[in-house]
Amino acid sequence: MLLAAAVALKLILLKYVASFLVSLLLFYCVFAITRPRKEIAFSRRFVVGFSVFLFFALWASIFARTFVMNDLGPERARTIDFMLVNVLGFLVAAYLHARPRPAKTTKRKSLMAGGLVVGIIAVVASFALYPNHTWRPVVEGLTASADLQSLMLARFDAAKRAKGGALEVAGYVHEPKPITFFNEIKANPAEWENVCFSQYFGLTEVRLKAKPE
Repeated sequence: MLLAAAVALKLILLKYVASFLVSLLLFYCVFAITRPRKEIAFSRRFVVGFSVFLFFALWASIFARTFVMNDLGPERARTIDFMLVNVLGFLVAAYLHARPRPAKTTKRKSLMAGGLVVGIIAVVASFALYPNHTWRPVVEGLTASADLQSLMLARFDAAKRAKGGALEVAGYVHEPKPITFFNEIKANPAEWENVCFSQYFGLTEVRLKAKPE
């Protein structure tokens, strides 16, 4: 258990620190451009307390996966991690933007513009140097989700054409599975996924086709 907690903390430092800094920079630039009202600013006590809460929520979420799989888990689970990271970046950026500043803002604007340029260069460089850790998984996940949708639509049409009889369909074979969450039916028609599918479409049974050897 202690090992899983240590691995979860290590994964946070390795996988999400850069994401947090990018999120912080982007939110700060958005606040500087849009200039939201100071009345909606968060207090320092609230930002510190809620940031600590979000960090432990992220740690606890990753701990459960590292305890079982020793890894961050599937993409659909990591979306929760990125949501927490982005909320944390939003809170810190909102607090930094709302802090009292000197009357002279020229230097601050120059620093902000420089930081924005550096951030854009860093994002573009990460896309070019580390495609497997940035844009490629997103594109592949969207493509896989589209393929899954096509398979499911064809399966629904086949179920309607079966007209209350038995149905045998091809399974989804893409690995890893896309971010779209679903429970695949099984070769055994008695499995609960098969029973739910057959009852919904009014079939006697549904099963997967045997994999070709």
